[in-house]
Amino acid sequence: MKTKYYFKKYLTIYKALDKICIGFVGNDDRYLEIENNKQNHDLLEKMLINGISDEDLDKFPYNELKVKGFFENTEFISNSRSNLYLNYLLGKDESEEAKEQKILIFGAGAGGSTLIYLLAQFGFKNIHIVDFDDVENSDLFRVMTFDKADIGNKKIESLKEKVKQNFCINLNIHNANLFDKKELSDFITILKPDFIVKACDPKGLFLTNLNEICFRDQIPYIVMAYSYELIKVGPLYVPSVTSCNEYLSNYASEVYGEHYKIEYFERMFGEHLFHPSISYNINILSSLIFKEILFFLLKQYQYCQTIGRLVALYPLTLKTHNILISCNEDCKICKI
Repeated sequence: MKTKYYFKKYLTIYKALDKICIGFVGNDDRYLEIENNKQNHDLLEKMLINGISDEDLDKFPYNELKVKGFFENTEFISNSRSNLYLNYLLGKDESEEAKEQKILIFGAGAGGSTLIYLLAQFGFKNIHIVDFDDVENSDLFRVMTFDKADIGNKKIESLKEKVKQNFCINLNIHNANLFDKKELSDFITILKPDFIVKACDPKGLFLTNLNEICFRDQIPYIVMAYSYELIKVGPLYVPSVTSCNEYLSNYASEVYGEHYKIEYFERMFGEHLFHPSISYNINILSSLIFKEILFFLLKQYQYCQTIGRLVALYPLTLKTHNILISCNEDCKICKI
């Protein structure tokens, strides 16, 4: 059976005066210009509609398109724009195995619910969510994952219904808080997740416990947070590769005082005070976290900017600063 080749769907073809322009101008490796005439127009249209066979690859303009890497064979044809993007970026799409990995997410609030929706939209099939909050009226003005009919319902139940309707994916939901260290440890031990996301905002002791358990059980995890105009992406912690969250806790206590150790933090007046985060801050944060998770699970580590690093972004100014995580050699958690 002859192999057929098709033009990659995510590249552009347009005309400019007497030229047909193919690809992205300014990038010589991904750009080609040919004469804008009827013959070339018909040849390109034939290729786009029917594809071409092996014997056509030596003919102009197909030979030039082949050299530029503008073709794909039928093996890679996909209706998913997400898969096409990976095919474009990596030269192949090996995301199916990653989509089967078990992701555990603590928190289905603004950032967590948006991240969960992005993961399901991309096709991740094995998502577990832990949360116990109800949808409130204020949620409607911060995120796009809830609507008026959801008010008063559990966030995890509303998300489960929407993801099921839109993507035919069954979320695994757990109505719990798991603030107790033993309960948290037992839950993670039984579930055996491949990756964990801390997207909740409970007591600081929760993160301290989660950090210890993840390094004990060799489970990578990432932290996401936002506050007013600041969003925090990461760190993405990888046991046996990166240092652990104790570095940030110790750093804060050394600079600002012992009371700034993370395990001492606890929100007050939660019923009266809330983060006035605008939806674009949350969407930016969730999208960046999604990108980090996706390429980490794809083992494309060159696209992960938060492995062992905290990146703080100010969306209003697009300014960033980052902190490299590096525990001392005597750390009792990550240096064991």
